[in-house]
Amino acid sequence: SQKGTYQNSRSMTLGGIPYTMREVLLAAPLIAALNVYLVGGTGEGKTQLANDLAGFFGQQYCYSEGRPDFELAELLKQVNLHKVRSAKTDREVVELTENVRIALYYVDELNRCPPIVQNYFFNFFDAKFTHNGKFYSLGVDGYSVGYASGNLGDGAYIGIEHSDRALKDRMHLIVKLDDPDNSTTEENDWQIFGGTKNPRTKMPQS
Repeated sequence: SQKGTYQNSRSMTLGGIPYTMREVLLAAPLIAALNVYLVGGTGEGKTQLANDLAGFFGQQYCYSEGRPDFELAELLKQVNLHKVRSAKTDREVVELTENVRIALYYVDELNRCPPIVQNYFFNFFDAKFTHNGKFYSLGVDGYSVGYASGNLGDGAYIGIEHSDRALKDRMHLIVKLDDPDNSTTEENDWQIFGGTKNPRTKMPQS
């Protein structure tokens, strides 16, 4: 769980056993294939977490930036499913979906996407694709995990779409990163900001 640039050594006790937030946010969800929703304002490390995750998965990941004009066709094109509408048989759809070798889906600011796009992301998180009332499997050997971030706020952010309760329930773990119990420690901040004058996040590392 120490691979990557994201730092957060704050501990959380679960079942009487202490874990670092890195283990809670990275190691455990990846092992158990849990979908994670990272909530909080800017500067809490969400983008760095996304970059670290991309480094873990090599080419088997899809990263998207949510925005109000995000269209479903754009998402399907990113995962090579844009030809599915021209498929004439179930066999052709299966052949298309078998080529989607993506194990990680990460969408930054999920709640800026229109509801229909949010719904497809949630299905991809669960390694499935819906077409003409049928489910088709995605993922890598049955494995798929989804991470999303969002600035939920209380009206402080514009261009935010509503995420209904049913969609939120599809996320296994929702973590408010700017909560004092979950945020980085002062020592982490000193290491992060004291080691470089460059405020940008580190790019994915193999």
